[in-house]
Amino acid sequence: MFSKLGEVLLKKIVLKVKERELSQVKNILRLYKESKPDVSFSAPRHGSLGDDELISFNVEEKHYNPLVEKLTLYGFKLLLPINISEKEKVQAVIKQSPGISNTVQKEIKKNTIGSVDSILDGSIERGDYEKVIQISKDFRSGHELIKKAKDNIESTVNLAINLAFEKGMKSKYEINTSFNMLIKIASDKNLKAMHFINQQKTAGLYAIELCIAHREFLNLLIQICNNNSIPHVICIKAAVELTDIVFDEQNGNEDMEYAVRYLNIKWLQIAFDIAGVEINEAEKDSVKHLISEVRKIRNDRNQ
Repeated sequence: MFSKLGEVLLKKIVLKVKERELSQVKNILRLYKESKPDVSFSAPRHGSLGDDELISFNVEEKHYNPLVEKLTLYGFKLLLPINISEKEKVQAVIKQSPGISNTVQKEIKKNTIGSVDSILDGSIERGDYEKVIQISKDFRSGHELIKKAKDNIESTVNLAINLAFEKGMKSKYEINTSFNMLIKIASDKNLKAMHFINQQKTAGLYAIELCIAHREFLNLLIQICNNNSIPHVICIKAAVELTDIVFDEQNGNEDMEYAVRYLNIKWLQIAFDIAGVEINEAEKDSVKHLISEVRKIRNDRNQ
């Protein structure tokens, strides 16, 4: 994966593109060269691969990641660098395409093994718990990497929760992204199967905190109340906070109208019956009051 151009260390990038995309790739490289005059990369080489074209070149190490990110952003298929989820696909390409040179085959296979460890480290550092779980279950990763992945799942989940929460608290423009990530964790079936229920509850509680911090996102709080894929107690906790909002004297009428229209009190009652033991008496009274009031308003309107 490494080569030298003079004394400059280069890293290989291999793309599989459609013939019509060749000029686009070359144009991207040209524009990148113009914006980064100090960059060094070899002239792109390409050849036919069935209906596709294989294009490869070496780029200076310090420009490697930025250029990979740019090419990925444009949606090009990268064979190098490779990630573990693409391993089988690449092996299939090699098997079905004898036209690929032995050099490219060796580069791909060599990089696959070495990259899993770096992928795992990167996933742990950025809180990508799904990738860590994936590696922990893949026997091809090897015993040491599987153990390393398993040992770091909990800390990676915690990091994912904290990063999402901090991002949402810093800017209301990131609320939806952060909220969706927290709810994704709270409802993740893999985490539930692995008994990370405390982490899922924490993610749910943080999602509620985001809604409280930015009260204009009442709709998100109601989404939590209505969600049957997260821990039941989180639905109830969200209902407690919703009660405080809809019975607020300043905005009560408008907020109550929204709750009457969208709150699933049938599900909320089920969640309350199951998880009511996990909240205190004051919280129980709040939830009961909310359900009762919404039901009463709906019944009055239907008469």
